[in-house]
Amino acid sequence: MQKNIQNKDSFDIRFYQGYIKDLYLGINKERSFEDLYCYLDRTAGYLGKAILLKTQDSKKFILPISWLFSLATNLNIDLEDAFLRKYPGICPYCLEVHCVCYKTGKMPLRHIPAYKMKQEASFHYESMTNTGKIFNLDASVKNIMEIFTVNEAIWHFAGAWHHIAKIHEEISEIHEAYSSYKKGEKPIGSVAEEFADVFAWMIGAWGILYQDQDKSLDEVFVDYYFEGCPLCKSSPCKCDLYDSRPDSLIDFKRLAIVKENLDTLASALPKYQEDISELIKSYDYVLETQNAPMAKVSVSQTKAKLEKIKELVSKNGVDLKSLSIINTIIDISETILRIEETESAKSKQYDVFLSFALHDKDEARKLEYFLSNEKISVFMSEKEIKPGSRWELDIKNALSNSKMMCILTTPSSIKSEWVTTEWAVAWAKNIRVVPILLHCSAEDLPERLRDYQAIDFHEMSKIVELLREQSK
Repeated sequence: MQKNIQNKDSFDIRFYQGYIKDLYLGINKERSFEDLYCYLDRTAGYLGKAILLKTQDSKKFILPISWLFSLATNLNIDLEDAFLRKYPGICPYCLEVHCVCYKTGKMPLRHIPAYKMKQEASFHYESMTNTGKIFNLDASVKNIMEIFTVNEAIWHFAGAWHHIAKIHEEISEIHEAYSSYKKGEKPIGSVAEEFADVFAWMIGAWGILYQDQDKSLDEVFVDYYFEGCPLCKSSPCKCDLYDSRPDSLIDFKRLAIVKENLDTLASALPKYQEDISELIKSYDYVLETQNAPMAKVSVSQTKAKLEKIKELVSKNGVDLKSLSIINTIIDISETILRIEETESAKSKQYDVFLSFALHDKDEARKLEYFLSNEKISVFMSEKEIKPGSRWELDIKNALSNSKMMCILTTPSSIKSEWVTTEWAVAWAKNIRVVPILLHCSAEDLPERLRDYQAIDFHEMSKIVELLREQSK
């Protein structure tokens, strides 16, 4: 994509599908429809999990969309054409510009004979495609968001689970339609419609999460593939057939190194052989099963146990080689745990970043408790920052991934250098700042903070109202 990066505003869906086809032409020739389908289902599953946990990264959308392109290419389906035929600026069921299927039960609002429904959709398709407009990813998001305005309301008031379930339902229907097509029971056009549905629900999720932030799906897509294949950095891709970027944060190669060092340590310290052998058995199991949750437990237990052994042997005297091995294992364990903590902190999204002085932690806890009960996700340092993590980096990441900063402004926090640093960063990043007054007035605030409309500590419900307005 490097050659055409300057012209990204002229890219349409068809361009992206063609780009993915050319980038992975060699490797995808070796993959069957079923192989490609599994990758689509896998990456959509990880996306859905991240959305539900509010740990999604915008780039997580790129993989399932890319696999959808590859799967469509496998069947010679033009995804742009399929999408615009199914969603030509109107709902394909009620035929309205803004869907009212919830009122009509997926029936046209106006009386239209069933045989004429396709004719009306085709008219809108011709009108839309003859304008010369470029239907890139962002234009497609806008199209879906305007048709299905109700989906955003459902998402915000009932949660994202319904939308995610629809993505997986539509992916299932691709396979069902494909099976019927292979048996000669359905035309390829029916399969193409199912592809359009999956694409629509995926970009609809993007629109709900990011449209208010003016984040461009086109820009994220181009950035993701700027160097060609993001794994091997080549164009066309030079990866092996089963190379992929795993969603697991545990580096199993590092675990193998830990296990080797434990083997050596068990021989060098016979007094602690039983304890170390238990750890080795855990690593044998983890490396055989590649079980990520068990891997994290094994690493945590290793770090804790070896720190105790280190303390004991340091008092009694031990050869430098054994001490060096212990330190090496602890260092690797800390690195593994720190990477996982850091990656989680980077991707987790928050509604509110709560800034407060340590002296005011009891009042801050009351505020956090109220907001959490209102289903508002809150970053509160004492809850979110784990032992051993790099707290400055965690705070920086959380602040960047928060919709709003709430400052518990009190005589103590006004004087706090760290609270001042936090809201100064929020100001620089153009993050909305809401001072919450407690035992002080707006006149007591620093000059730059006075520019923000403050609320009283006893008006916590206004924060919920502000967030809901911001989400509209």
